[in-house]
Amino acid sequence: METNVAPPADLEEIASVVKGLGRSVVTAQVDVRHNAALDDGVRQLGRLDVVVANAGIWSYGLSEEVPDLEWQTTQDVVLKGVWHTAKAAIPMIFTSSTMAIKGMRNFSPYVAAKHGVVGFMKTRALELAPFGIRVNCVAPTSVNTKLIHNDETYALFAPDLPEADRVKDPSATIPVMDVPWVEPEDIANAVAFRASGEGRYVTGLGLKIDAGQTLK
Repeated sequence: METNVAPPADLEEIASVVKGLGRSVVTAQVDVRHNAALDDGVRQLGRLDVVVANAGIWSYGLSEEVPDLEWQTTQDVVLKGVWHTAKAAIPMIFTSSTMAIKGMRNFSPYVAAKHGVVGFMKTRALELAPFGIRVNCVAPTSVNTKLIHNDETYALFAPDLPEADRVKDPSATIPVMDVPWVEPEDIANAVAFRASGEGRYVTGLGLKIDAGQTLK
């Protein structure tokens, strides 16, 4: 099971950047498998406009080799975590994946969970449309984060490459465009558009930020 969890220092860094822009920020560490905590943030900031359900985890292995615990943990974080977030707040944007559009060998728990996220998103979009509330998801290809930059991913996608070359090449065959992956700000920009007034009539849609990966 992939265990490259973002450290508390990353959260502190994000909070510092937000404060540097003259904005207010409230942070908390929660386990989305069990709950989604929003009350404290709303109480301190005064209102809630948009929620982005972005928690993720994955594991590797052929379907028949995946242990029950790894399968269940993936479903609990990737799919159940979105459900908990949706129960706690609306409107929202979910983080899906290109693996919710096409399958990929060795990732069956993650692929199954991400397909579930898309189905849940479409259902919530139908349920909330009468209230003028939009529900969407974004579907990124590989993103330049620790989720792909770790020994387990390198060993899976680039087992024969020298260690010095692995940091750039594992995902190079996935996108169609001449990039090995996209950057976090590419996903953030897509989310910002969907949450803005410019996307006021966009709902029930999965936006691909995949550098052409799903065209193959």
